[in-house]
Amino acid sequence: MDEKSNVSPYKIRDARPDDAADITRLLQYIGKYHSDMRPDIYIENPQKYNEAIVRDMIENSYKCSDERSDKQSDKRGENIILCAFRDTSTLPDAGASSDAEIDNKKVVGYAICKIRHTQKDALFRERRTLFVEDFCVDPSLQRSGVGRALIEEVKHRAISAGCNNIELNVWECNRGAVLFYEACGFTTQRRIMELLL
Repeated sequence: MDEKSNVSPYKIRDARPDDAADITRLLQYIGKYHSDMRPDIYIENPQKYNEAIVRDMIENSYKCSDERSDKQSDKRGENIILCAFRDTSTLPDAGASSDAEIDNKKVVGYAICKIRHTQKDALFRERRTLFVEDFCVDPSLQRSGVGRALIEEVKHRAISAGCNNIELNVWECNRGAVLFYEACGFTTQRRIMELLL
């Protein structure tokens, strides 16, 4: 097997303020997707964050850096915003496409995460959890490795931050997402059940 074939065509990095427009575009897609799945819960075409809020979240996020201290990470709120982009330099015909520079800048997936620290109390042990608040891959690139690359970086960040686990919420009716997370090693921790009236 060619060594080059093992190289992922997607790179993951901390989000930058100029990624806000692309992330907002994906947030609009995922909002509509949820609205279509559960119109009884979501308003039509919901928008969780606008571009200005996304930019502010990025500017105040927790960056991956060996120079940071725990004091600095706590001060920044321990938000982690990652984005994926296509790295055309790994493709066999790298440089042949005039779209290479554009592809290298376009965000094709993101993960918005927060580190939660639970203090020990009468019921629970002390824990650090990396919670994935939002996760989305461009629909045209789903099942291409973008999501798995993002999850691998989320795992790396969780381990680096001393977390015990990674948690996320997923709608039961979103079978594609459930199967994807299971394929990445996630298991069901608890369920929220409903009785429609």
